[in-house]
Amino acid sequence: MNFHELIYCESSLQDVIKKEFPESVFKDASDIVTDRFSVDINIPNENIEDEFYVFAIKQGFARHCLLFELMIHTHLSKIKRWVELATVK
Repeated sequence: MNFHELIYCESSLQDVIKKEFPESVFKDASDIVTDRFSVDINIPNENIEDEFYVFAIKQGFARHCLLFELMIHTHLSKIKRWVELATVK
């Protein structure tokens, strides 16, 4: 499954993502106003969306992810599940 996200954050976060998801491919998507980058993760894992967003919540950058922000309004049950998974000890 190919997973794609646009992250509004400085590029130093790429190292954190790359450590957890070595298959990540990054592209600069910054403009004159905003630092941002896209990340593509292409691995044979149908749960990559769950894994990525649980990781993003734990690392504190989920709210910088464009698709995550959009899903807050349309897929609240998914968001709640990811938050629960991220806070399980």
